[in-house]
Amino acid sequence: MLRGLVLILPLLLLGCARPQTINRAELEQLKAHWHEPKVSMWYYVGSKDGYDYFHHDDLGSEKKDFRISDTELSWTNTFPLTGDRKSWKALNWGVYEHQ
Repeated sequence: MLRGLVLILPLLLLGCARPQTINRAELEQLKAHWHEPKVSMWYYVGSKDGYDYFHHDDLGSEKKDFRISDTELSWTNTFPLTGDRKSWKALNWGVYEHQ
């Protein structure tokens, strides 16, 4: 039984790590809501296979990773998707968009 759990647990964790696919309207709605203005921060984390990927840090938020088809955004200076947080591009979205 324990052996089966050890095999299944990594698969469950990988499933949780997948970004949520959203459209442009959903992205705009997400950008307009945050729980903690001092913590809420959006990052562009790269592009892969026709999608642009974003990460959102905020207290109390459930889903933090998103992707949107690159046909819905006109981004320049894209780079390959990376897990290296130091390479992510901080975005002036959400609470910082109107400052």
